Amino acid sequence: MPPSTRVTIESVPDESEFQLSIAELGLPFADNGLDDLDLLHAGRRSGQRARDSPDSRLAEAENAASTSDTVHSNTEPLVTLEANIWDSNEDNRYIASITTTAPPATSSSRVCPSGFIYPSNDLLVPWTPPVSQLYGRPDILIAEKPDLWSDEFMWNSDQVSRAPHPNSSISPAPAVQPPSGYTYPQADCYTLTPSEDRRFIRGCAYVTLFTPSKKGILRSRLLATKTPPNVIPRLVEGKIVVDPISGMIQMPGSIPFVQHVEGRPEEVVTIACAHTLDSIREAYPDIADDLEDLSLQLRDATFGREAKPGLPEIKPIFTLAGLKRNDRSVDARDLPPGSFDGSYNLASTKGEGEGAGVVMPAVQACTPEAAERISEVLRLLHGIQRYILPRSISKFEHAVTEAHSELNNVVSFGGLLPGCTSCQMNVSSDGFDLAHFIGSHQGSWHTDVGDDWTRWTLVTMLLKLPEGSDPGAFCLGRCGLYVREADTWIVFLVFRGNDLHSGFAPTAPPVAVDEVNKVVNAAGPNRVVYVSYPSRVATTRAGSMSMSPPTNFWNAGSMSVAKTEQRHFTDASSTQVFGSLYAKANRLAREAAQSFANALTYSGIQLDLSLTDLMKRMSFQGDDGETQQIEPPPFDISQQAAEMNRWWRYYEWHRDLCNKYYIRITKDEFRQMQAQIKAGQTTAEAPYTVLDRVPASIALPQVTPVADLQPEHIVDSIVKRQVVEGKTIWFVTLDGNDEVIQVDNSVPWIRLPPNGPKFAQFVARSKISDANPISKHTVVVAEAVPMTLPINPSSPRPAPEDLSTVISLSAEPTLVARSSRLISECVVPVSGSGGEGSCPAPVASTSRSIPMDVVSSSSQVEGDTALSPSNSDGDSYEVESIVEVDMTGMEPIWRVRWKSYGPEYDEWKTFAELQDSLELLDAFNNEKGHTLSDLISFSRSPSPIPSASTSPSLKRKQLPASDDEDLSDALDSITPASLQLDKLGAIDKLFTAELRQAELDSLLASEESVQRTKRYFAPTTTTSMVETLFSQNELQSQFNDYMSFVPQCGSGSRWTQHGAVLSLGRVIQAAAVLPDLIINDAKTSILDRSMRWEIARSYLLLYSWYKETAPQLAKTLVGLHREGYWSEAGGYPVVAGHHPAFAGLVHHVVSYVAAQAEAKNNAKKAKRRQLEGATRNRSFQHPKCPFPIPADQLRYLPYDLHGLRQGESKTKRISLSLPKRHTSLKTIDAVYECSAVLLQAVWSSELVLPPVLKMEQSLPQRGQRKPDPDLVKSRAIARGAVLQCIVDACGGDESILASSDIGGILAAPCRMFPSHLEKESRFASAVLRDPQRTLAPLSDWLAERLDMYPSILDSMAQSARLVHRGLLELHYGVALNDEHYLNPNLLYDEAQEAPFVVPQILDKRQKGGRKRTVLYQPPTIDSLLPDKDAPHLGAIALLLRERCNELRDFPAGDPLLLNVLQGRHPTQGRVQFDRDQTDPARQFSNYAQLLIRSLPPSKLTERQGISRLLAYMGTGQGNKTSDFLLNGLDPKRGKFPMAFNDLMECVAHFEAAELNNITILADYHAGASSRATSLAGYKQTFNACIWGQASNHLLLQPTIGKGDHKRKYTLLEKFGPYFSERVQTLWCGFLGDLLGKNPETYTGDKKSWADALKFIIDLKVLGFQSGLTPLQFANNLVFLGICTPPAPEEVGAWIASNKTLGAYNGLTQLGFNLNTGYASIVAAYLVVYNHLDTHLCDDDKKRLGFGTLFVEHLLCKVGRWEYRLRLQKHDFLSMAKQARANSGAWVKGANCRRANHQAFCIPLDIEDKSIQTAIDSCMAAI
Repeated sequence: MPPSTRVTIESVPDESEFQLSIAELGLPFADNGLDDLDLLHAGRRSGQRARDSPDSRLAEAENAASTSDTVHSNTEPLVTLEANIWDSNEDNRYIASITTTAPPATSSSRVCPSGFIYPSNDLLVPWTPPVSQLYGRPDILIAEKPDLWSDEFMWNSDQVSRAPHPNSSISPAPAVQPPSGYTYPQADCYTLTPSEDRRFIRGCAYVTLFTPSKKGILRSRLLATKTPPNVIPRLVEGKIVVDPISGMIQMPGSIPFVQHVEGRPEEVVTIACAHTLDSIREAYPDIADDLEDLSLQLRDATFGREAKPGLPEIKPIFTLAGLKRNDRSVDARDLPPGSFDGSYNLASTKGEGEGAGVVMPAVQACTPEAAERISEVLRLLHGIQRYILPRSISKFEHAVTEAHSELNNVVSFGGLLPGCTSCQMNVSSDGFDLAHFIGSHQGSWHTDVGDDWTRWTLVTMLLKLPEGSDPGAFCLGRCGLYVREADTWIVFLVFRGNDLHSGFAPTAPPVAVDEVNKVVNAAGPNRVVYVSYPSRVATTRAGSMSMSPPTNFWNAGSMSVAKTEQRHFTDASSTQVFGSLYAKANRLAREAAQSFANALTYSGIQLDLSLTDLMKRMSFQGDDGETQQIEPPPFDISQQAAEMNRWWRYYEWHRDLCNKYYIRITKDEFRQMQAQIKAGQTTAEAPYTVLDRVPASIALPQVTPVADLQPEHIVDSIVKRQVVEGKTIWFVTLDGNDEVIQVDNSVPWIRLPPNGPKFAQFVARSKISDANPISKHTVVVAEAVPMTLPINPSSPRPAPEDLSTVISLSAEPTLVARSSRLISECVVPVSGSGGEGSCPAPVASTSRSIPMDVVSSSSQVEGDTALSPSNSDGDSYEVESIVEVDMTGMEPIWRVRWKSYGPEYDEWKTFAELQDSLELLDAFNNEKGHTLSDLISFSRSPSPIPSASTSPSLKRKQLPASDDEDLSDALDSITPASLQLDKLGAIDKLFTAELRQAELDSLLASEESVQRTKRYFAPTTTTSMVETLFSQNELQSQFNDYMSFVPQCGSGSRWTQHGAVLSLGRVIQAAAVLPDLIINDAKTSILDRSMRWEIARSYLLLYSWYKETAPQLAKTLVGLHREGYWSEAGGYPVVAGHHPAFAGLVHHVVSYVAAQAEAKNNAKKAKRRQLEGATRNRSFQHPKCPFPIPADQLRYLPYDLHGLRQGESKTKRISLSLPKRHTSLKTIDAVYECSAVLLQAVWSSELVLPPVLKMEQSLPQRGQRKPDPDLVKSRAIARGAVLQCIVDACGGDESILASSDIGGILAAPCRMFPSHLEKESRFASAVLRDPQRTLAPLSDWLAERLDMYPSILDSMAQSARLVHRGLLELHYGVALNDEHYLNPNLLYDEAQEAPFVVPQILDKRQKGGRKRTVLYQPPTIDSLLPDKDAPHLGAIALLLRERCNELRDFPAGDPLLLNVLQGRHPTQGRVQFDRDQTDPARQFSNYAQLLIRSLPPSKLTERQGISRLLAYMGTGQGNKTSDFLLNGLDPKRGKFPMAFNDLMECVAHFEAAELNNITILADYHAGASSRATSLAGYKQTFNACIWGQASNHLLLQPTIGKGDHKRKYTLLEKFGPYFSERVQTLWCGFLGDLLGKNPETYTGDKKSWADALKFIIDLKVLGFQSGLTPLQFANNLVFLGICTPPAPEEVGAWIASNKTLGAYNGLTQLGFNLNTGYASIVAAYLVVYNHLDTHLCDDDKKRLGFGTLFVEHLLCKVGRWEYRLRLQKHDFLSMAKQARANSGAWVKGANCRRANHQAFCIPLDIEDKSIQTAIDSCMAAI
């Protein structure tokens, strides 16, 4: 049998299968014996390396191939390979181990020139080229351990530093204990390497050991890292004092710090090395001068340099125009104005997407100046790195990473030699932490997980600080090292960026502030840190490399649009990354040549040229214009294959070693752990001190112990505190005795010093008591007194025999109420006398109370007699039975009977008080048929209500067919006297005149007592209310306990200084919260009534839906369907014609019922499976239905109900089934009747009931998993029916629903009806069948009651009005008097139409925005322009100056602003935007000129004129579509191509253009569509962004629908409404006598701008109903002379109604205060208009097209200019303020002269007189 090769997987984490191609390993093997090969995939070579791809499984050989002892059948040895499989994207997680063997080469194998063997053609595995023939990192490498002690990896003796060695060891500063849960960085003790260690050019290094097995422990410590003490310096007598950082080591200069992995000296990992210029000069004097020169150049390039003789001025690099902060940097808006602080990417970066990402040049300023300066900085940093790095790490580490960079053609910045790939510049100023400036990720503890863990990061820190400053520490958290070099201006630090680290901002002494300002130019940035780092994606090529745009060949044929548009290293702007054109050309030449060589190798094509010869034939044009040759490559595979393979294997060994050291921690992991620790500490360890709540203004004196009062015993420790039978019991140990004893508060010596303070401190530490009633339902009087609400049971309650037995809360500190519930009355009944035969003390009828002895601590008794209270004498009381339940109050209560006592001692108990008698309670509820919702609905009790799991009332029940007769009998038995009078408690209470009058009086008193101030209308949340109540309750409780132990005075007085201060603080705190408590009480009273009112209304609607609306609607819809069901078209079109939203659902339901009917009629006696088969095999779909439904899918409705419900679900379907009472479907009438019932069932189960069911499920329940839908529906009908009866009895007035007592009706709506209708299911059936007869008894009773007490309706009407007005006040945020409430014209919503005679366009409010109500108050000068330093008209003046200069062909006033005006980049000058969006001269803009040229006025006054204008505007015609407008494809269109005569002509015109565009794009490669407008012949036919924001309606083919129903409009659907007969007829009526005439010569009356605005809105054409489009429609008609322009007040009114649009924002940016309402907006507009009208000269007005619409358009441009400039870090409003400040004297018309092109056309200050005139005009118009 031939030998075999097998791969063995020891452990694989998932079920994925992998294959391993033996050919990829580059080993000789035979082609026979492979029939039994198990293949394990490790990735195959393609365009992207599987090695570092995000989802690949990486095979890495851990041991070199060795010859096995296995003997082949022909005695030839087998080659054995052992390898491990890792996953580099999961923290190098170990996946599996494999072993494979294969025989050596045979005669059938082909040997390639390099000595490796090609497998023969019949091999099962596809051939892959050997690794030695390919450039780049191989997919699989066999690590080879280098001889680290060889001379190759040792520095020559003459190269090693001769500087003296430092101390033989170095230890960290003394450590301190970190806060609980955290750790501080902790350094090990480092030892200097013995003798001379030539592996390091310094000749020595500090060493410690590292054990990989402890990585898990170390990782946990790192995740909990907290900044240690002494990182922030101290200020002593005005000087900065820097202390050693606890537990850390300050690194000495130029000494590497390394770790020996597993204690092996040859396995060295360098972790950090710091340098200064002084340490470099001491250790390496041969390079000191050169390095210092580079450093000085870098300092000048960074901080700038003043002009000197022979040296030009250099501005700081961070002041470059257009310099862009990176995404991780702090938002510029959070920085002071003019600040440059932040983080900037200067070289390459990693873009997101495509797996591991895309390496590309960073997006940065690319002006000529910026490119030159950035290029210079990167060159200098590259040169510094070439000096610093080899002097910081071992020679092997340096050599292997250098070789890897050359082999992998790593794109380094600043030069061609190997170096870092990316550079980040962090700029910071004194006084803030780095996280504030460069982002929380980069300025706090973090890891750079994207760095290559086999390389190092170089930090170059430049400082500009006065003497005595702290430069700020840079800490390495993992190794506990830091650098903090004072009195130096540059520091170099080499470290591993993957390890945890953080930098801290510099600090200057206060006495040096003037010096700081002088040194750093007005306190600008004083620290710039350049972080040069190796991106793992860039060094390993784990992701994509954006070297060039798609080449359309090889693997680039399907490149995406994003790749076409993203930055590439071939771009001209990327030269600054490489540092020079020379470096760029050579780097790209190597990339192209090696890619070309690999492509040929994969293709089996041989090239007679070596890589060296190939590149010798390449050249480029240098900066001087001369042709330069490309340098030869560092490695040529045809000549150096063995050498390249050796270095790859060395690098693999180095990588494995770094893997052992590497600990992967992401920023998210670190933040999450920190948040968890912080949350845990806040919860468990945050100190709680009562004194924190004492006002700061009260000084707390020191407590002086009283020496003459000595306690009898000294307490050593307090073990715990308990409350037993109302007394506080302390468990303590005494001094000198370990025995725990019990004492209570009555013992006097526990309050004397030193015992008293100990007890007080124990109480203060106990933030939450041992038994907190808020978190438990049981009432423990020992800890808390239950806070109860008054009740009014329907049956009499026992009256107290002696009122003295009912007491309120005493001052005793142990009896303190701790509850967040609102307190109406708190009472604690005292038990009666003990002894046999004694009974529980009776309670007051006005409160629910518990006998003191009943609620004291007691043990539970098994069985039904669970509640077994015991009094102080040991007697117990057991509940014998539950007599009745009362649900008329705020929560259900039960009357209990005590065992051995008579009915006279019955008591009322809440559910919370019956926790130990749940079985009795359950049995009672089951017997009475009370469901869970009956007992819990609308209850304020937080306690769950019991309900037995076996209760029949909780199970889904259906009325049998025979119930119809029973129900009829029940209805017949109903008489007016059939109500259960003993159960009229809730309805009787609701219609009690005294209670309704009392409720009205309460509301009136609340309104009078609580003033509607700003504090009242401040936003309040439920959380804040609860927090206030809970905090105050806790404070008072803690204070009582604390005060019981404060030291007493010598005289025995309780009022020590300490106690007095605390007492005063307590009352101050109580007084401080009192206003908020009263305000919140008033608010909750209004909200409580309003919510119950709205709840009642909801049930009214539900009742009306089920009783009338749903049956009638269903009958109508199926009736429409029946009209066309048997016709050729079917029933669907008929329904769609009347009710398109319902058509799909109705058709589906009818089709399903029809299918079931046919199946039943064809196979009456068939079994179920036969019926289902018949259903599957037939189709009942009419052919003309737009959505065919497969026959087997008829029984399933889609989740969206054919568009009736929003949202979609790909998996959820709704199953249909026939109603049980509609199973006989023999006639078409029966089919449609059944369809109507089924349709109602679908609406109910899918649309109506789900929210109600969710409400029911959210209520606490016992014994029931989820509510029964049928029961919930019946309950809703019952509630609605009773409420409707009540409203009808009140004459249709809903005021009664605002009563606080409506909850009793909602809790048990059927209770007063006869017993056979008391259950909601039967009552609902009866009321739906015959509501009049069912509700007659209640109607009669109500009529009788209202005749007797007519004042009830008056009281409730007034109460309802108070509630409604209170709700309006809370909603609008203003106080309303009767005049405001009754006269809506005095009150308006800012989001609604203002009271003006101009038709308004109502825009939607922003999501989450709150509507505000404004009363008509005339603005004043101060209120309209409160900020005298605002830009005012400075911004407008800058705009107008540039536009007027351009119109006159004058020089620009400011080139930056001229670029913005022309739609260009402010600093780079390239075209970015449509200039019409920044041009203030609307009438003479390109848009206006194109409109007049395409559609002159005479073409619009024809019948088709409106259609032409809608087609023009509806597709966003303008600048971007000018080629389409002016150079159409159809010469027949003539001079006016948009003057269409009919719909088809319009569609054909656009279709021809689109077809032309498709033809052009077909000639280009994929991705060309992103730059289609630049292609020759392409004509853009629409512009959805014509007004700035993209609009779907302006697309040529807008989208409609959602989910599966989403589609595009056809051109006929798009333009059809524009050319409709209705639209054109209305247009003719609008034009009147102007129809068919030329507006330019017409002299008759014309419609106004306001008329045009109203016309287009009323036209209801899609896209012209809101926003800017209708406004621009009216404006166009004005500019074309068809309509008259608006008055200033009209435009101001439009702005006031559209506050989300540009003009309103422009007014606010000019400094106007528009918050006082509508009048202020109109007045502000008038101020601007009048100012321009007064001061613009006639020539300026004519050139600009001045008018009311011009001013509105101008205001829009203020915000647009501000935004465009802000994108490039320019502050337009600051420029405007500066212009206003420097404007000087103004002369009208002076700007019309060329010499005065800097002059403004208007004065920049507004006179008060002009403002007042505008205000007067506005108020007169209103």
